[in-house]
Amino acid sequence: MKPFIFLFFIVFLVCENPIFAQKSTKEVYVIAGFDVDGFCAGDSTKFTNTSQVIINGQNYPAVNLHWFFGDSTDTRALENPIHIYDTALMFNVKLIVRYQGAKDSIIKPITIKPQPTLTIKADGPTTIFNGTTRKLTAEGNFTSCLWTNNSTEKFIVISAKGTYKVTVKDANNCKNSDSIQIFVKNPDNGKDFFSINVLNNILTPNGDGINDVLFVDSIESYLSPIELTVYNRWGDLIYSSSNYKNDWNGVDSSGNALESGTYYFALRNKERRGRTGYIDVLP
Repeated sequence: MKPFIFLFFIVFLVCENPIFAQKSTKEVYVIAGFDVDGFCAGDSTKFTNTSQVIINGQNYPAVNLHWFFGDSTDTRALENPIHIYDTALMFNVKLIVRYQGAKDSIIKPITIKPQPTLTIKADGPTTIFNGTTRKLTAEGNFTSCLWTNNSTEKFIVISAKGTYKVTVKDANNCKNSDSIQIFVKNPDNGKDFFSINVLNNILTPNGDGINDVLFVDSIESYLSPIELTVYNRWGDLIYSSSNYKNDWNGVDSSGNALESGTYYFALRNKERRGRTGYIDVLP
């Protein structure tokens, strides 16, 4: 927009000669301008005012400003505002500058880029037993990452409770963060927490909610998958599960109910010693 020129005319009257008048002219130019730093959604975008007021050839900073950020928000209060865009789009940013009767404005299109995608995934439940570990992996479309423990790898292995946070950046230098909370559980009553604990050795799968399944204590705290194999008294494999979920109710691999008797089982996973034992099935 062409700068607006405002002229002041000041007339001085000389009392001794009322016919003579001396005229003085004051030229005022206003030139709007600004710079932008930061083009990422969810992060700070900083606007720096570069507007000028020119009075009789002398430059002065312009401070009577009105910003329009292009997303239905505006401000008059700040000379160099910081704004956060929630959406990755193109926005037309407008600045209006005023000085007394002079005025100028400028519009700049800026493109806000998306944040990199990010999710922290654990290789098991977020509650672990004391003395065991959990692997946390940052997944997404980023180029670099930094964990709160200063690791720059995509994954970390932890054994203590706490909140673990990772911040990532992509090729556009846009950032995103995610966090996950890990809980640590102590074994009950001094039990060997490197073993898989089974709470029952009797199976009565009659649907009354008591001893209906082979029940592993706190199964959600173990690193999945847990493997279960069940054998009869002659050592024949009659049932197996590669991802046991406390759901074996005394059937063979075809879903047929087993006869009454004693059966032997084995449970194991990657972080435990495993557990073997027997269970009496009483249909």
